[in-house]
Order: sequence, then structure tokens, then C-alpha cells
Amino acid sequence: MGVTGTLKTLSDPEKEIVEKEYKIKHFTYMPSAFGKNNNRFNEINDVYVEEEADYHNQIVKQILNKMSGRHDIKLPVLVFFESKVKLENFMKSASFERIKTFSFKLTEEDSDHDKIYRIKHATAPETVTLMTRGFGRGIDFVSKEESVSKNGGV
Repeated sequence: MGVTGTLKTLSDPEKEIVEKEYKIKHFTYMPSAFGKNNNRFNEINDVYVEEEADYHNQIVKQILNKMSGRHDIKLPVLVFFESKVKLENFMKSASFERIKTFSFKLTEEDSDHDKIYRIKHATAPETVTLMTRGFGRGIDFVSKEESVSKNGGV
């Protein structure tokens, strides 16, 4: 169990474990240092069911759509795959060729140096970072680019 961002949402049995096993009796909640998260999940607009033959093409279509942002800037996009195999299959697909020149791969097997570098640069404009799902929690992808923040963020 993590405590950043999830502590407020623990179920009663989870809270009991925290209190009994870890002897934590008092909790302090602080707002995020990164500000309010304006992302909203909309099941109608955010869930896609595709035929297997068109799956990779639809991922590229969504990446390009998200990159277009609200203005002229090409926004960074983070894409999380269920496994390294699925990530690599996507990278081998003909669809991937359209975004290959501005895409980077990040997996658990990369060196610590490469992980730090790729995480730091994942939020640069016009960048697509393809990752395994392990990077979807516990990593702070922070954009220092004002143009990215002003135009909808990562």
C-alpha cells in the first residue's frame, strides 16, 4: 500500500491493517505539490473497444489526437502498456512507424540512469513515452514547460 494520494481512500480493513500492523494512529492530509488534477475519466469518451486488427492503429490515432492539444504546441503523451510484450508488439507494428521518430520506450529493465533520464524528458513537448504499467504509479512526471501546462498538460 502506498500512502501518497491513496491514504484517504483506504477501505476499513486496510485502515485497520495500517493501524494494527504499522501502529499508525494519526494521519495528516496535505494537498498535492503539483496542484489540482483536472483530468476526468469519462467512460463514454475514454474507453475504446477495437478489433484486434485495428488495435495498434487506434493507439497511434489517440496519441496523435492527444498531442494536438488546444493550440499549436505538440503536447507530450505518456502511454502505458500492460506488459513489455504488448509494448514491443506495438513498436513492431506498421502503425508505430508514424510516431517512431518522436517516441521513446521505458521498461523496468532499463538502467537506473536511463530511467531517470527518460522520466525527466517524458514531459517535453512533442514527445511520446511508451512504458510498461509499472511506471503508472509512484512516478511523478513533472512538466517544467510553461507551454505544456498552459495547453492542457501531459
